[in-house]
Amino acid sequence: CNVYSFFLNQNILPCPFAVSSKMITGFVGYNVTLPCSYDAKYYRPIYMCWGRSEIPYSGCDNEIIATDGFKVTRRKSHRYQLSGDLNQGDVSLTIISAEMGDSGIYGCRVEIPGLFNDLKNQVNLTIKSKYDRSFFVSEVNITVSVFFLCTCLNVCPVMLTVLLNEKAVLSLQAYRCLIIITVVIMLLLLLVSVMVMAIWSHKRKLVG
Repeated sequence: CNVYSFFLNQNILPCPFAVSSKMITGFVGYNVTLPCSYDAKYYRPIYMCWGRSEIPYSGCDNEIIATDGFKVTRRKSHRYQLSGDLNQGDVSLTIISAEMGDSGIYGCRVEIPGLFNDLKNQVNLTIKSKYDRSFFVSEVNITVSVFFLCTCLNVCPVMLTVLLNEKAVLSLQAYRCLIIITVVIMLLLLLVSVMVMAIWSHKRKLVG
């Protein structure tokens, strides 16, 4: 596209700019990976870069890491890693020990030979605190536990789990299911107690 930037500025020739976009959520203190890949078997390993901005008409603005297709040639910080297999075209960016300041837009550009052929992936990264992660994990564990209890006891319909603001929360059906399970367990305990008392009373009569 840079070849035709002059014509673009003169409103003579539009410059194709197809960009795929994704949203990724990470947590403070944990590694987070931003996906990007190309067919290295077809194109062979080629130059690519990651930048912290929307993808420009050429190159990567605010470049943070780049590779010639075989090895990393430039890197802004050791926290930026290309941990995938470069020979297979996996140029996903891994951010080590994510921080709140890592939130923002990231752009992956793979310079495919030919006019307008560059592969452009844009990622909107949101980093949340580790407390959000703890809440997320606990909610998921509770949801899974209730689901299996419902399934085993077969006392309620399928429990629904909904995603709201990227957190797993228990739906109304799940809470109803939990109440039903509690009531059933209490009834079972009561039944067992009655049976034990009946057996004990029967034995006393036999002894007497």
